Amino acid sequence: MTTHIDEKTLASIPHVSKTQLATALAILNTEVDECEVTFEAGSVVVRGVCLNPQIDEDRAVLAILMADKEFGFSVTTVENLAKELRALEKVWFKAGVELKLGAA
Repeated sequence: MTTHIDEKTLASIPHVSKTQLATALAILNTEVDECEVTFEAGSVVVRGVCLNPQIDEDRAVLAILMADKEFGFSVTTVENLAKELRALEKVWFKAGVELKLGAA
């Protein structure tokens, strides 16, 4: 994959330095597989590189990585899982409310 981004385009991307761009492109050039993206304790680990979305520099790298189909697919998978877990959470909250009403 050949990627060329000129200085004007680079300047238009907020919070992205050449170092961050190089980090993101290095990750993307390895053809990230969806299985190589994990989420650990609030951080995203991509091919062994730990990125913390609470840190501006890491967040900038993650923003660039979102352009990669496999990385975006991994994030979508997590989003869908979170929706499923929230739905299950609601079932248990409802069951808890019903149990308290039944005991009264």
